[in-house]
Amino acid sequence: MDEVLELAKKELIKQMKEEFPKFRYRLADGEAMNLSEAGTGQLVKYKEKDEFAIITAVKPTTKHPIHVRSESGSFKAVSNVFELVKDEKEVEEVLNKKLFKKQYDFMWTEGDVGYFLNKGEASPVVIGGTTRGKTRVFNFGIKTDGRYYSLDEQSMKRIFETKEEAESHL
Repeated sequence: MDEVLELAKKELIKQMKEEFPKFRYRLADGEAMNLSEAGTGQLVKYKEKDEFAIITAVKPTTKHPIHVRSESGSFKAVSNVFELVKDEKEVEEVLNKKLFKKQYDFMWTEGDVGYFLNKGEASPVVIGGTTRGKTRVFNFGIKTDGRYYSLDEQSMKRIFETKEEAESHL
């Protein structure tokens, strides 16, 4: 009986090597984020480089559905390379270090973080994409609901680089 099992194992391994599709898997430490947990404007941790990243778009029907801006640049990836940030202190740390500050003096670009004056309050926001002359601006934090402000060029002047600067315009 043991001989039959041994031969079956060898035959199975042989068939898997020849017929089974070739995939490469990577295991990473930590809790992986799944796609349903991702939201635009959300702060996450990029596990491969152990750095913060901000989700700038979620497009579930594409090969790489998560678009992010990390400390080292912008890229697209699958959700399992990110880990959820669960502590508001880390959001404050990112805001205080200005890791995702405005890239250019003359304009805001996708992934920049600033403070938006709305209803007498300065809220941290992430700049999203621009379509038809309007820029989507998402709330920034550890959990977002996908809501955004659609701002024209004039309204974009209500976004400031620091909270102090925004509050001085109240």
